[in-house]
Formats: sequence, structure tokens, C-alpha cells
Amino acid sequence: MIEKSCIYANDHLQVKASDDGRLIIDVPAPPNQAFEVVLVLQPIQNQNGESVVEMEEVDAHGWTIGFFERTYSSFADNPIEIDRGEDLPQEERDEIE
Repeated sequence: MIEKSCIYANDHLQVKASDDGRLIIDVPAPPNQAFEVVLVLQPIQNQNGESVVEMEEVDAHGWTIGFFERTYSSFADNPIEIDRGEDLPQEERDEIE
């Protein structure tokens, strides 16, 4: 079940068909209202243009399982530096207690 509110909005989902070739999308909506639903089925392709058969598993918030573990400290050897220039003051932070 997809827990998303998509009233008057566009939403982009990636789902995988079940073994019997069915997509089941459950979208909550306010009762007693008419909606137009537009469904486009487009196969997902990898960088080589090949159809993707297996999708990466995601958690309840939509993040790929293991995403944070794989990307944590990925910029440790090459940190992103922000050039604040002369116009922006240096950020001041509260002391850690």
C-alpha cells in the first residue's frame, strides 16, 4: 500500500509488478470527490538502456535500503567547500553543551 497524499498533485512512483504481472496502487483520497487519474506505464531502464528487472528495496520513507550506510562520509577525502564570498557573513553557531 502506498501511503501518499496526491490530491491535486502529480506524483512519481516506481513500482514492481507482482509475479502474476499486476500492479496494485492504493492511493488514499477524500470521499465523495471525482478525480482524473492518468497512468503511464514506462519500463525502467538502466544506464545501458536495458530494462530493469529487479528494483532496489526501499524503507518506509522511500530511501533505498543501505543508502545512508553506503554514502556516509563519502566526501570525507574531498569535502564540499562553500565559497561565501565577501558579501555573506561567516555563519555563527551555538556552542555544543
